[in-house]
Amino acid sequence: MTDAALRWLHRRFGTEACRLWVGPSRLVVSVARYDSVAEALESAPDRPTDGDARVLYRGATALQYLPWSEETKEARAQFSKLLGSPDALRAVHAVTVSTAMRETRNWWRAPVDVYAELAPLAYDVVGECVFRKRWAALSARVRPAHEHVVRNAARFNVFRGPLVAGYADFADAARRLRAGFAQALEQHHAAARADPAALEGDASLLTGVVALARDGSGRFDVDAGVALLMSAWDGAVTTTHAALAWALYHLAKFQHVQEKLLRELDGAVGRALPPTIEDVRKLPLLHAFIQESMRAAPPMPVIARVSRGADLTVEGRHVPRGATIVAATSVTCADPDAFPQPTYFRPERFLGESVEAVNARARWIAFGAGPRACPGAAFALTEMKAALAIVMQRYAVRVSHNGPLDGVETRVLAGVAVPAEPLELVFTRRESERAL
Repeated sequence: MTDAALRWLHRRFGTEACRLWVGPSRLVVSVARYDSVAEALESAPDRPTDGDARVLYRGATALQYLPWSEETKEARAQFSKLLGSPDALRAVHAVTVSTAMRETRNWWRAPVDVYAELAPLAYDVVGECVFRKRWAALSARVRPAHEHVVRNAARFNVFRGPLVAGYADFADAARRLRAGFAQALEQHHAAARADPAALEGDASLLTGVVALARDGSGRFDVDAGVALLMSAWDGAVTTTHAALAWALYHLAKFQHVQEKLLRELDGAVGRALPPTIEDVRKLPLLHAFIQESMRAAPPMPVIARVSRGADLTVEGRHVPRGATIVAATSVTCADPDAFPQPTYFRPERFLGESVEAVNARARWIAFGAGPRACPGAAFALTEMKAALAIVMQRYAVRVSHNGPLDGVETRVLAGVAVPAEPLELVFTRRESERAL
């Protein structure tokens, strides 16, 4: 089910659970009320693989697709700990600051299609954080392959195989992507074996993945390493890329919010030096702005789950084992029962200890919910805060005359809602920008 179809469905029938048949034998239950979404994501932790062409490049052993078990739970916990470690967060902040300073340097010269222009930043931040010095050589191989599978995955959700037009190219791109990751992992593992002292104390993500990627006898398993990398790559690149583009669009569209954010940034950090990770942690309004931006434009508008263990009951409706449950998060985030006045862009709804703020934070599902919630949420938020802080230190931003002010059309790429038209913004240098 597409995001557009689910939004139409719930506009017609409200936020109550809807049962429908897709094809002759596939039952889909769509839920949109927050309590039902939370219950469904908690009770049905498995992710369906049929109808998801991303399995073809992520691999069936990626953490997203492993059947839920104590072993899967432990593997996700270890991977989440790796991605959210202090070393990993400091690395992503530092890399994002340097990359954002480089990639946004000339944004003042002409209107910028931010989604298109953010692509190098999205890839380079994650690539350098994971692969470090190896990324410069690896990017020429990995990025085009990943961009190809992301653009084309939805074409093969239903029909796939060598006789389907374009499938051979898709499969080849998936093979090249996985082969690039495998080569980097094998080279890193070989270097560690050849000179263990050289990597002593190394807290890089690649070293962490190599340490986690072990078979039953404790030996390094390159396929397990690729599965771990593929478990995070789409989210770290594609989802954060889209979320940053929507955040900049909201920054430009809501000038009164931008003014408050600039005052907060100037007062806590200033404009003379790039912010440290400690600096951005002193910006509660920036954090709330990101939450509100991801509520207004959820990067993952649909979250699909399946109950393989037992039948379920959702809102009094029977959901048999094996049925697909989809959480229509784009509908949930616009539900006035979950978020009062949902059409108003109001970051303050997440601030403080009022009943509304506590409920808003509890109902924020931008990174999913339940046992399969995104393990890299802290990583992504750290990247977004650093990138936005650098942009705001340098520029004030507004929507260009050619840019959309309302009703931006979206399309879904590899499960992520991205703008279907240019998000053209105008960036004006602030007076102290040259210091950066």
